[in-house]
Amino acid sequence: MDTGMMSPQAERSMAQQQQQQQQQLDCPPPPECPKVRCPENKKSQCPLPKECPEVSLAQQQSQRQELQVSSSSTSHVDNLFPEETDRFVVGMAHVPQPNFTRMFDLGVPIDEPKYVGESGVMIFYNNEKSMPNRYKDKLTKQTRLLSPEEATQNCDHMNVISTYHDAHHRRQCIALVPQYESYHIQKWLRVPEQGPGGPQYPLRIVPRGYSMGGAAAFHPPKHDKHTKMAWKMLETYLDSIDDIIQELTPIVDKIAIDNTIVVMVCNFGQSQLLANFACSAKSKGIDVSNVLVFATDQETKDLAEAVGLTAFFEKRVRTTA
Repeated sequence: MDTGMMSPQAERSMAQQQQQQQQQLDCPPPPECPKVRCPENKKSQCPLPKECPEVSLAQQQSQRQELQVSSSSTSHVDNLFPEETDRFVVGMAHVPQPNFTRMFDLGVPIDEPKYVGESGVMIFYNNEKSMPNRYKDKLTKQTRLLSPEEATQNCDHMNVISTYHDAHHRRQCIALVPQYESYHIQKWLRVPEQGPGGPQYPLRIVPRGYSMGGAAAFHPPKHDKHTKMAWKMLETYLDSIDDIIQELTPIVDKIAIDNTIVVMVCNFGQSQLLANFACSAKSKGIDVSNVLVFATDQETKDLAEAVGLTAFFEKRVRTTA
């Protein structure tokens, strides 16, 4: 029997296998061999199947994505954000976090980034006018790494949100809502009215110090523990207030500007900040002659007066440990 001869059933089985293999490689199936019987001692003249190059799965996926983009892309599809947000966010850029926090004093201690994923700051633009001059037609399509100076070049208003950055600790979302502007961040957790939370509960608004464990960091004062203690402290103040006002009146009259004074309270533990404030104000030419510092100890009073501030300390109302 001639080994070149195959039964029609074997030919169909082989053709199906070849077709499946080619489909897995994302190639067109090979043409089927004609189902004809060949003369004796002659092999069938079947066309060779089309050969496909070896293509990895990653290359196939990349090719498919490129094909989808090229076949269906429009100017709107290319945008980073949909038209439903184009009244309040249309583009974005990112800047190095250390550069941003050095340029803008956020007023709080800054966590130095430990990982690449927390080393940047995202900046969203509400229209093309707020974008830097060089990228007005680009930041709607893709984000770019910019310096904080250039990224905020045309920002007349900037709202800064500090957010948690441990990606493995919590499942967190940030919602930007077009609404009457609020300068407070609402906190929502999946927690019940009492007890620990979990994914089975709906999101509800909670106080700032509330945790997923159901514990509140801030509690209203208790009568016996807090209120009565405050009453005792208040007694000392009320017993001394008339005499202290007589001592304060000439001091206030002397430093008041347009019947206005600036009142500060400081203890020795915060005295470095007080000195820094006084020196910074003087270096910028800010008049601090109407500032009155209520010192809780003699050391702070001496320091305040040494840096040119008016200070008042009264032993009768000082706090004791």
